[in-house]
Order: sequence, then C-alpha cells, then structure tokens
Amino acid sequence: MIGMLRRLCLPAFGAAAILLSGGCNILGIIPAKSNNEDVPAQYVPAKDSMLVLAESYGAAPSADIDSQYVGFALTRDLKDHEIAPTVDPKVLMQLRDSNGDEYNKMTIDGIGRAAGAKQVLYVQITYADVEHPTGSDQARGIMTARVRIVDSDTGETRWPAGSRTGSVVQIQTEWTRTASDQAKIRTKMADQLADAVGKLFRTYTPDHLNDVSKVAEQ
Repeated sequence: MIGMLRRLCLPAFGAAAILLSGGCNILGIIPAKSNNEDVPAQYVPAKDSMLVLAESYGAAPSADIDSQYVGFALTRDLKDHEIAPTVDPKVLMQLRDSNGDEYNKMTIDGIGRAAGAKQVLYVQITYADVEHPTGSDQARGIMTARVRIVDSDTGETRWPAGSRTGSVVQIQTEWTRTASDQAKIRTKMADQLADAVGKLFRTYTPDHLNDVSKVAEQ
C-alpha cells in the first residue's frame, strides 16, 4: 500500500471545499465565449509516449465512478487530437493484473516505465457525486480530479511545474430528468471529465455556453 499512498495527492474533499480552500490558487477559469474565441492550451506536452493513469481509490464511492473508463476515454481524446503518442490502456490493465498486490506498491513513474511510457498523465479523482434534490425528478453529476504529468525517468512533475499535487479540474453535468438512471449520469461525468482534462493540453474553440472547466493549483 506504500506506493498507493505515494500516488495519492489529497484525501477526498467536497468539490466546493477544494476550490474554496485557502491553500488553493485559481490558475484560470475556461469559459465559453460568445464570440467563440479560441481558448489556449494550459500546457503543450512533449511528443513523448504518454500513459494515462486514472485512479480514485474509493474517493468517489457514492457515484461509483469507473476510473478505468476515464482512462480509456482520456486516452482516446489525446489520440484523436494528436496531443502525444499514447500507450494502449490495455498495457496498463495487463500490468495491473499480472502484478497483483505488487502493482499497488508501484510509484507513478515506476508504472510509466513498466508500461514503456516516457511520461504519465496522472488523474486522481478526488470527488464525485450525483446531486438529486429531495422532491425533484432532476439530477446532475459533479466531479473533481487532480491532474499532473509525471516524467517516467525522473519521477519529477513536468506539469504543473513545481507542483507536487497537480491542478484541480472540476466538471458538472447539466441538470437532467433521468434521476432514476444514475448510470447514464455517471457515464456523462466520466466523459465530461476526460474532455475537460484533454482540453488542458490543446487550443480549442468553445461550442456552447456550458463549455466550462475550472482549473486550480495548490
């Protein structure tokens, strides 16, 4: 469990608590603009092989978020937008399955090296929940994650520079009348988080007024 604890950046906090914490400095809010102006990339990764490693370790039990699904969705997003050469997520699955408990002792950079990646995009899901107000037939999902890129050779954080915990990305889905089908909301949350994280590393044009991501660094 030592390696697992090393990989954890924060215990699970409520989404609002994370963003309102006194130790958290807002790097930027990426809003949709009425004139569709491009939003620049927060960081342009090196064109080195990249492994996406998404984990939650029980930080989001109420929403039952599948971190493996987030990893697959984000890998696909990075590949589609040619952000960096990506390692097949199945390599990570095989590494985890073949090493059993030893996998949990591995560090982020160790996992990257074992998977043949030069850098690891580490996504730690710290909060996820489906809001369903009493007496309402509507619901929405909220999810927060800490994101950083780790060099597989040195173990140093490539981005955000000088940060040990990474940048916070928070998403929330639109209110929907599918409160009884929370599986769809959880899938939407995971897809939306993958999209928001992917946009950190590329310039994009907002396509609607709800295209909003919040990014912060501690």
